[in-house]
Amino acid sequence: MTKQTKSPRDIWSAVLAEIDEKMQFGLLEQARTVLDIQIDGTELVLFVASEECQQFFSQGGNQQRLLIMARPVIDLERVSVKLAPYVS
Repeated sequence: MTKQTKSPRDIWSAVLAEIDEKMQFGLLEQARTVLDIQIDGTELVLFVASEECQQFFSQGGNQQRLLIMARPVIDLERVSVKLAPYVS
């Protein structure tokens, strides 16, 4: 779970800061396009605006990178990606 009790938005902001600090700019560019997140236990659910972003975060290597970058902020075991329902 989280290292502290924080809102999902605060957690995502902290994850983005970790990615930025580690200079993972390709990952950061895609992560900044995430519209919303949900945390379900140890699963991070990303809601994205485009099929390109959905494909990017559906790749195992990119999910692993995201999980590693998020470790200082939150203990996660899984990432899932969904196209945001309000995007046509």
